[in-house]
Amino acid sequence: MKEYVCECCDFKTTLLANHTRHLASVKHKSKAILCVDTVPVVGKDMEQSIEMLWDEIDALKLALEECKQLFKIQNVPPPTPTPQSYTPIHVIMPQPPEIIKPVDETCNPRYIEKELNDNPCNDNTPDIHAYFSFKKDHVTFNFDDVEDMVDVDKGYAIDKIVAFVKGNLKKHVEMPFKYIKSSWYIKEKDGWERSDLLNNKTKLSSSCDYSHSIILLKFLFIIQNRFMANFDKLDPEWKRQPETHSTRLLTEVFNPTAYKNSDLLRPLGDLF
Repeated sequence: MKEYVCECCDFKTTLLANHTRHLASVKHKSKAILCVDTVPVVGKDMEQSIEMLWDEIDALKLALEECKQLFKIQNVPPPTPTPQSYTPIHVIMPQPPEIIKPVDETCNPRYIEKELNDNPCNDNTPDIHAYFSFKKDHVTFNFDDVEDMVDVDKGYAIDKIVAFVKGNLKKHVEMPFKYIKSSWYIKEKDGWERSDLLNNKTKLSSSCDYSHSIILLKFLFIIQNRFMANFDKLDPEWKRQPETHSTRLLTEVFNPTAYKNSDLLRPLGDLF
């Protein structure tokens, strides 16, 4: 029967499995390092065992070196950044485009009155009473186109007034009345105020007369006086012409009771 011997450990066995297990034991490996050079080569099995032993020694050396490197890494603390070497990174996030909202135009009459009173362009505008003063020339009309008194009627007076206002707006001349957000605003002596009258003629409860806008009253007053003064210069006797002319002008053309507010305020409002 074949016998397996380990000279380093003085180990003998007739079983190859026992001999192989012995060679893999810690006891054998520790002694084999000391006596590996003195172990005689005994047979082919012994040669294979020695080669296996050297492979295991190389593996142990490699594992030991890896352990050393691992301990070195674990024992060295990570570097701490200093304030001098640390540079903060500022990330600039893209800003969404600015949304331009439309101007909020209020219909509040008190707000509009304040805007008109605070506007320096209106400081030099005379109030409505001074503006329509017969002694001033804020409002002028040209009556050269009148060929016959019969041609002068409500339509003629309205066209003259509308043409006058349109010309002033075109030249950016400030007037003591404005049409804003479907309401008329009048410049009184104390400042701008909203007119409480509607565009349509409103009947008073106490009489059969009508309440007229101050714009209508002032324009009819000034155009009547300008008209009369103009024809007094041209022909002082014109008033003595057939009674139908002078009477009709005073009752149908220059009398406020012949007008509704809308007759004049609507075409004037269309200009603003």
